[in-house]
Amino acid sequence: TLTGSGGYIVTTNTGGPIQMTAQAAASYIVVNSTSANQNLTLGVNGTTDSSLILQSSGTSTTQAILIQTTSTSGSILINQAAGSSGGVGVHSGAGGVYVDTQIGGGINLLANGASSSFINQTTADGQDLTVCVQGSTGSKLVLCSQGTGVQSILVQATGSSGGIYA
Repeated sequence: TLTGSGGYIVTTNTGGPIQMTAQAAASYIVVNSTSANQNLTLGVNGTTDSSLILQSSGTSTTQAILIQTTSTSGSILINQAAGSSGGVGVHSGAGGVYVDTQIGGGINLLANGASSSFINQTTADGQDLTVCVQGSTGSKLVLCSQGTGVQSILVQATGSSGGIYA
């Protein structure tokens, strides 16, 4: 269906769903943008216990769901409303969570006004947690604290038979 400059508007009666199904064919919803702010918005309006669900039954181990930008200067942002009490959760399968950057891209994690932890919950011997700086350069591993307590940096082994080796 081709429409004029007025666009294509579909509104259902109260409670009526909209469903589009492609039988065995790739499908697209595309905005051919020619200037700024010609955005594509997928949304759920109304402050209710409803969700926006991106779902795939794909079996690809590398990209059953893919979120990407094809622009070399575009960014990807996950953002919540200012003052939100919600969180962002990631629950991975046995393949784990893998994060890396291209050369020159750092990784920064910042928690504001809350205690934070990075924990490896082991279930067997040899499941070590490694924090290291790699590469034969003049770089260093820095552990720092602006805390004012007597233990502002604490190295501690809490196991009954554990120790500290330096």
